[in-house]
Amino acid sequence: MQEACDMGGCGIKSRPRPVKHKIEMEPDVINGQRPPYVNILPENRPNVRCLDFNEVTPDTEYNGRLYIAAANEDTMDWVAGNVCSMETYQATSLIDFLHLTPARVTWPKVEKCFQAIFELLEQQNADITTEKWAVVSRKDAAPIVTDICPNEQLEIWMDAESPLVTKLPISATVYELKAELQSLLNIEPETLEISASDSIIRCQTQVSKIVNLPSLSYPRDLVADPSSHPLLIASEVLNEKPKEPDVINGQRPPYVNILPENRPFVVVISSSECEKNFCDLLEEFFGIFKDFRNVRCLDFNEVTPDTEYNGRLYIAAANEDTMDWVAGNVCSMETYQATSLIDFLHLTPARVTWPKVEKCCQAIFELLEQQNANITTDKWAVVSREDAPPIVTDICPNEQLEIWMDADSVDTIKERCNSLKFCFWVIKFEFCE
Repeated sequence: MQEACDMGGCGIKSRPRPVKHKIEMEPDVINGQRPPYVNILPENRPNVRCLDFNEVTPDTEYNGRLYIAAANEDTMDWVAGNVCSMETYQATSLIDFLHLTPARVTWPKVEKCFQAIFELLEQQNADITTEKWAVVSRKDAAPIVTDICPNEQLEIWMDAESPLVTKLPISATVYELKAELQSLLNIEPETLEISASDSIIRCQTQVSKIVNLPSLSYPRDLVADPSSHPLLIASEVLNEKPKEPDVINGQRPPYVNILPENRPFVVVISSSECEKNFCDLLEEFFGIFKDFRNVRCLDFNEVTPDTEYNGRLYIAAANEDTMDWVAGNVCSMETYQATSLIDFLHLTPARVTWPKVEKCCQAIFELLEQQNANITTDKWAVVSREDAPPIVTDICPNEQLEIWMDADSVDTIKERCNSLKFCFWVIKFEFCE
């Protein structure tokens, strides 16, 4: 979840700076030399004072200025105070010198080292450079991003060139939209009158809007690189096919909130350890992401990328290549097993042809549930969708789908001669046992 802030609304106060008519941009490379703050850890960058003077010193000099890197704010203030008492020198903080902008971000605590986190951000997100980012504070936070690992909130000051983008995925709920607006605009919850409904906003074009606010999103834009690991790995071998309970402690299975065409890419992870700690697994994956050469090509569900449910971890990839990459890495570990959602739920393949009167599979499935008693499509996964001859009607184009569905749905449809009502028509299902 992003949280934007401005100079007045979020409580991050700017240090006093001289008024300038034009912002001076510090060059990134001069005579092959990079700015000295590049080699300073992000958490120490706020404590750097940039001294303007004309003499050469034994400390780091760059572009006619001296950079002194203090280890804490008291030391920084001491250095600056002494410099400012001299007539021919001036001092300013690196934050003010680079005209950095404050932002807040919350992410899971899967890595302690800021530099490693920033490097992964650069690897996963194009056009992101963190060399001018300065970490001012770091504290524990509520489980905003995931409830599997502890979360932490950071105050980061960054340069104006960092792209500030917020995305609202097509499967976002009204509640998530409300929370997103609250954090982006920094408004109090009671002032935004949006009902926290659990209904899904479906089949809307994904919104990607540039927001001119100092916000930063936790990296959840991810896409796939091919992997040779097959996903047909069973985590349990049983004579009877166990059924996943539909509701546990008021919580529904995570795949219910994933669009039918994305359900085939969900990886279900289980552990052979009695004490299941999936946070350890996510922490281990940080290093795997870091070492993966094509990490920017991984794509995950933006709303529910990871969910723990009934003693298992559900990872929602956005395509088959990403799913294979996750499963391959999980299966290389001794204490974890991975399987696809299709195999885990023991779904059965079926083919059906219907008229192309609606693009959104979820909307079609909802109508099937409304028109046909005792039909639940929460466990239906759409594997393929292609044009077909006019079997149902010749007025509209037809399309054929391959759908994997649960045994209860199969039995119900078979009891009705493999038929269901759909709009004006009766559609026939063909099951591939």
